[in-house]
Amino acid sequence: MELKLSTRDQILLSIIVAVLVMLGFGVLILRPQISKISEVKKMQQEEQKKKQNAEATLKRLQDAKKQAAETEAKLIEVKKRLPEDPQLASFIVEIQDTANQAGIDLVSITPEEMTQQKDYTSIPLKIHIEGSFFDIVDFLYRLQDLKRETRIDKVNISGKEWPSLAVDLEGSTFTLAKPTTKTTGTEKTTTDTGTNTENKEQ
Repeated sequence: MELKLSTRDQILLSIIVAVLVMLGFGVLILRPQISKISEVKKMQQEEQKKKQNAEATLKRLQDAKKQAAETEAKLIEVKKRLPEDPQLASFIVEIQDTANQAGIDLVSITPEEMTQQKDYTSIPLKIHIEGSFFDIVDFLYRLQDLKRETRIDKVNISGKEWPSLAVDLEGSTFTLAKPTTKTTGTEKTTTDTGTNTENKEQ
């Protein structure tokens, strides 16, 4: 039995066949290309992820470098305030400079026997100064700004001819050094009036 198609049906059939052929061609040709596009996109995502990880790592390194620099600066400051050895000569010079700035006479400064504490060593000090009341107060305030960690525990005032006062201070400075053999010394430093430096040890 022959199936006769009308002209209209033949045209529709031809169109359908053509569409099917094009779809088949598209599947055969375009599928590999689509697959390649997917692979490229996946590679781009992986590269983007690597870039983000590298940027994060770089930021961490930069932050670590910055923190290391800040820590080093703080460590230097701590070592100035709490040196690894007594450095009494430089400390006495700093006290003398502070006395000069306050306008008083630093008559003597006596470091005594070092005392071992838990994590540091204490160096007791006896300091004798002379000057006006306001200049001595200025000196005491300036001691708070010393580079070296210093503590004043006692202030004993004795009168001279007003407005001059004589003041004996007892306090301590500190170091990380271990105490050495027992020594007691007296340091008399040069003042603006030209007092000679004298060292005495017993």
